[in-house]
Amino acid sequence: MENQRAVAVLRELLRLEQCNVAVRLVESTVFISRASTQLQRAITAFASASVKYCESLTELIRELGGEPGPRGGNLSSADFHFMELSIALPRLLSGHESLVRYYRAGAAKLGDLPDISAIVARIADEHQQELSTIREIHSAHAA
Repeated sequence: MENQRAVAVLRELLRLEQCNVAVRLVESTVFISRASTQLQRAITAFASASVKYCESLTELIRELGGEPGPRGGNLSSADFHFMELSIALPRLLSGHESLVRYYRAGAAKLGDLPDISAIVARIADEHQQELSTIREIHSAHAA
């Protein structure tokens, strides 16, 4: 795969990572009830991991001779302010499902660059683990 195509895939993953719902929830002024403290701890961990994923993607882009594009933003999350955290749980779940799907597709597109594909696949696996945690919390809130 030529580097430009690989850079384009990595830039798209970086943009999606920058729009991660968990990051936006941490940036927002959400209301955290006692029932949502476990969710809040998980979201804080997910957001911290997202920063590391962005750093890894940026490094890969630069190694391939590219530059990251403009920072992505999640404009659909403006309503998070002053919302009870558990209300955002379905959007967090949906967002992580999308992240896993896009990272898996990105890893497949980068198959002829095995080192880079492996890093993208590892991030997909970590998002999959986060997704499992979100599903567990979602089930607990639904009960």
